[in-house]
Amino acid sequence: MMGTGKAAKRLGVLVKTLQRWEREGGLILVARTVARHKSAS
Repeated sequence: MMGTGKAAKRLGVLVKTLQRWEREGGLILVARTVARHKSAS
């Protein structure tokens, strides 16, 4: 698993883009860590 920032960098998009995809239901690869931080797998 990796953080949202690292996932965005690997995909070549902004963090806000990943957040929008998640909000719109287009990204379902997100889990939350114990500290409630989002991680992508």
